Amino acid sequence: CGSGTCDVTTNRCTTVAPGSLQRCEPCTSDTQCAGMSACAADMYMGNRVGFACMPLPSNTQCAQTVEALRPMIEVESVPSISGATVTVCAPNLSATCQSVLDFNTGCQVDDDCGVPGLNDGRCTTVAASADRCSFACGVVEECPTNRTCGVVDSEIETRCH
Repeated sequence: CGSGTCDVTTNRCTTVAPGSLQRCEPCTSDTQCAGMSACAADMYMGNRVGFACMPLPSNTQCAQTVEALRPMIEVESVPSISGATVTVCAPNLSATCQSVLDFNTGCQVDDDCGVPGLNDGRCTTVAASADRCSFACGVVEECPTNRTCGVVDSEIETRCH
């Protein structure tokens, strides 16, 4: 594929350079992911919602102990794009890679945040700015670096903000 990579689902060349995709970006080959990552199934409530670059855990530790891996807190064994089972650091069980990528972007309704049709993102207040995308959290490590987990405004559910 020259300077690109192969889409393993179609066996066709892409223009995506090897190692150019960052954490949670959609992928079609392990070789597209930067660093020690794999193109792995992004799971939400037990269902695959796509494939994304996810870091491989360091000694089975994710964001619980490795700050640089936030918000990838869950150690999960999931299918890779090539079909093998791989252990990765993934977003919390109530979030998806898309909701992580959408964090702090503008929105009007919840469905603007995360995967459309799922309940993985919320349009709320982030860093004192209204109408921003966020996702559910239980502990601060589930949130992007330099963000916290808690109730925002009059909401009941805890969110990254």
